[in-house]
Amino acid sequence: EEGRRPILIGAYFGNTPSEAKVESLKEWPKQKGEFVCPWLKCPKCDSTLLWLGKDLLAQKEILHCSKPECGHVLPENTIVLTRKRLLSHIPDILFTTTEMLNQRMSDIGRRKLFGIGQAITKRPYFMLLDEVHTYSGTAGAQAALVLRRWRHLVAARVNWVGLSATLRGAPRFFSELTGLEPESIAEITPLDSEMFEEGAEYQIILRGDPTLQASLLSTSIQAAMLLGRAMDSPNVEDSGNYFGRRIFAFTDDLDVTNRLFDNLR
Repeated sequence: EEGRRPILIGAYFGNTPSEAKVESLKEWPKQKGEFVCPWLKCPKCDSTLLWLGKDLLAQKEILHCSKPECGHVLPENTIVLTRKRLLSHIPDILFTTTEMLNQRMSDIGRRKLFGIGQAITKRPYFMLLDEVHTYSGTAGAQAALVLRRWRHLVAARVNWVGLSATLRGAPRFFSELTGLEPESIAEITPLDSEMFEEGAEYQIILRGDPTLQASLLSTSIQAAMLLGRAMDSPNVEDSGNYFGRRIFAFTDDLDVTNRLFDNLR
């Protein structure tokens, strides 16, 4: 609307295809013969987004909403879908993982995607870490070292933000995770006056032998599916809201969270 270019976003995960070819999209699910984007939904209606075969053949990185009545399209000037194009069109906002960051910091050809070796005006100035309470224990210590390495290599002033709804002692925790001084961290939480009660919560806590990782994950998936079937149907309140509308699943490990999300979906 202001005559400027759109914000360009991209994702660098394990299932980000190397290039715009059918054989590179083996990990992308299919819907009616078209490829479903595994990490983004339609911003208009929250439906799945499709990479159409005709666009793939033309090597165009375009996503179409799967709902014909919506018809929303994400063109190439707003999204990057392949690793090859990520290097030539570095996005303004990059979604990735600490594991991928750790792998690519020593990759001379791809480290520029993370702001390393870039001109000072093109270096990242904002790092957003979601669910920071999962960065605890040994995995959390490894993530903290990765973030310190990245911060050193970028050699620029970076604004850090961490999101969590369950973190205690947030400033100290975030300081240990990022290497920032505690006095430079501001904790932003709702005021008591901003809180209000609504409905009720029912909690089911599953605990088992941590050495049986697959069994625990399978049990969590089955419990989530069972709870989903016990809830009211969408837009129907047969139970008078006693059976609820939404389920939250929490784990204490980032890897388990990722596998739980993918397997449950």
